[in-house]
Amino acid sequence: MGKYLYLLKESFRSWTIHRRVSFPTLVTLSLCSFILLALAQTYSSLRNFEIDQQDQYKVQLFLKKDKSVSELKSKLESWGTWQKTEIITSKMAFSLFSKRYGAEMLELLPENPLPASLNLWPKKEYQSTYSFSRLLNRLKRQQNVAEIQNSLDSIRFMEEWKGRLSKWGLGILIFLLFVIVVIVRNAVQISLYSRKTLVENMKYIGASKKTILFPFVTESIILALGASLVSHILLKSLYSIIQSSEGVFSNLFKWDDFQTIYVFSFLLVLSVWTSYHSVLKFLKNA
Repeated sequence: MGKYLYLLKESFRSWTIHRRVSFPTLVTLSLCSFILLALAQTYSSLRNFEIDQQDQYKVQLFLKKDKSVSELKSKLESWGTWQKTEIITSKMAFSLFSKRYGAEMLELLPENPLPASLNLWPKKEYQSTYSFSRLLNRLKRQQNVAEIQNSLDSIRFMEEWKGRLSKWGLGILIFLLFVIVVIVRNAVQISLYSRKTLVENMKYIGASKKTILFPFVTESIILALGASLVSHILLKSLYSIIQSSEGVFSNLFKWDDFQTIYVFSFLLVLSVWTSYHSVLKFLKNA
């Protein structure tokens, strides 16, 4: 146990002595980790993105006569397609308008011009573009309905782009994954190449293969952990800023801690594998 503690201490000492090479390697790995984690988080958000049913699938029916509101509400509820229904009378509409925009605009008119309306929220099984469009067509055939407000076009647009971005995002992710593999391997190899003479000297004084490999593999683990930690902190801070805003992207990007674990595991395996084979190559050529 004391032997490995000594080798671990030597690993840290070697890293500080060769910091002119090790630090740029850490920066390179952190940048690659940040890009990879950002792509993974974005792709995961796009795949798991669900349209907000309360806002997007809401239907608002504007009626021609107030007296038909309760009758139409009972008729629509008998369909068994609605999760929730809500009556907005002309007086309620006037009150809501006055609170939001002020009553001055409507006080000049001889009577309340705002029609009664029904707010409808479909059940989960009707929250797809096909079922929702058929439901809207059925509503259009109802009497006393003056106008129907809905977000079907927005839903279709968002679902179409969700599919496109998921497909293109996977292709970009695979391509950049290959590029990052090359960059990380080269960065680790350059860091080790500066200590090639040290590896050869350790072999000449009779050090075992395990003793020679231990400090370099340990350094690779530290680099992968440090790069993953830096990218995690920076990207999560950026996500927190986006989610605290009220823009369209606040509901799109959702943080997934498992993506950080995947990226760390990928960097760890790649760094350790590169260090292991590079040191073995130095030993073979020594």
